[in-house]
Amino acid sequence: MYWNALQMAQQQLDRLWEELQRVEQKLEEQEAKIEAATKAKELPELIVLIEKKRDRLVEEEKDLRQQLSALQAQLAGVAGGRSWFLSPANRRLAKASVFYLLDDNNTGVGVGVFFSETRAVTADHNLLDRHSIGSGVEAIIPAHREQLRLTVRARFPDDDFAILEAARSHAFIPPFEEPPQVVEEEEVEGEDVVLTGYRIGLEGNAPHFSRRLGFTKASSIAFSAHRRHLFYQCPTYAMDSGAALLLKDGRLIGIHQEAVNALRERLAREKTIKGRLTAAEESIDQIVSGGLAQGGCALLSHVFINA
Repeated sequence: MYWNALQMAQQQLDRLWEELQRVEQKLEEQEAKIEAATKAKELPELIVLIEKKRDRLVEEEKDLRQQLSALQAQLAGVAGGRSWFLSPANRRLAKASVFYLLDDNNTGVGVGVFFSETRAVTADHNLLDRHSIGSGVEAIIPAHREQLRLTVRARFPDDDFAILEAARSHAFIPPFEEPPQVVEEEEVEGEDVVLTGYRIGLEGNAPHFSRRLGFTKASSIAFSAHRRHLFYQCPTYAMDSGAALLLKDGRLIGIHQEAVNALRERLAREKTIKGRLTAAEESIDQIVSGGLAQGGCALLSHVFINA
């Protein structure tokens, strides 16, 4: 019963996704026709007809995105209590929604994700001081060979996140909106989640694996005391900040902000050079004998979706 319902839901997601791709292609064609007709100074009546067709496609696109979001939310009930997975439809949606940011030299500097039709989120420390409200940042989605110019709409350095905005509607990952205060902690704590990012930090040593969207199984451990962050166990790399953390039903539960490990925590507590060197030596011995515990800290989606 479970697998039949799941397969039917995934097939429906696949059909909706294909239909959405078709509508988006037609929408781009109509935009090109409008631009060409305007440049050629064609009859206003013709331009009006093309614009009406474009508007119908925009509404159709919006309706399809709403259907996708509703169906993905329904999958939560079907998938509850099962082992980790991320369906092909959810992986495709992630590949269309998760991007990485570029600096002036076209070097990747961090990750971001769309959580609504026009709004995206990234870690604030991925931006520079000159990225003031209203300024633009460059982003890229390799799977779709799509380069974006996003506008900085809000920055929250204390909470380390920033809201970006696209000029037109875009694929997005529906967020898990409920704050932990109103759900049973057992619904998330101890569950497997999925970290979705580009591993930009591997570019120097393993360039064939960097800038390609990857999915890493992670184990959620605990909410923070103020219920704004989730601590989870997962290997992370430099410049993973802003990577999407997904529930197994495909919803966005948060973004990765920083890695936490035992060595870093010990060094942070030591104030003197001698103390830091001693801590480093002792920590290396511990790594050799028992390994190094490492985890990640994610900002929960309910913090940024209404920012």
